[in-house]
Amino acid sequence: MPHFSRNPNFPVAAEVRPALRIPRAGLTAAAIWLAINPAHAEITPLDQARAAADSRHFAEAESLLRDWLDQHRKDRDARFLLAQVLAWQNKADESFAEFDHLLRADPGNSDYLLGTAQVLQRLGKVEEALPLLKKARRLAPHHEE
Repeated sequence: MPHFSRNPNFPVAAEVRPALRIPRAGLTAAAIWLAINPAHAEITPLDQARAAADSRHFAEAESLLRDWLDQHRKDRDARFLLAQVLAWQNKADESFAEFDHLLRADPGNSDYLLGTAQVLQRLGKVEEALPLLKKARRLAPHHEE
């Protein structure tokens, strides 16, 4: 088995992480693999945002996602992650606005329904959250939440 730190084709994480602007804890095996195999994929700011969110670096993830969405307004995956990141930072009003945007685009998406319901609960609007939870359960009865 090759020793990765000595093989120039496999730079160590300490060399890769600063170039990618990914927090140490967020440098996942997938990010390392992509970094050392650039022919297969390019690390995007969205990838960096996912890594930051996975590492609980929510402010960094939020900033990266907002920048990404400035250029990719219709990217629902990025907007969904932004809505979650905002909720994880207790920015319920902003999170609700993002989930609302997503639901207007896809009102039958159970993940969007559940996320919106959770944010409404945080805002103390339990009565508004219940119909969304029921609809989500009807659409995706296998969902774990």
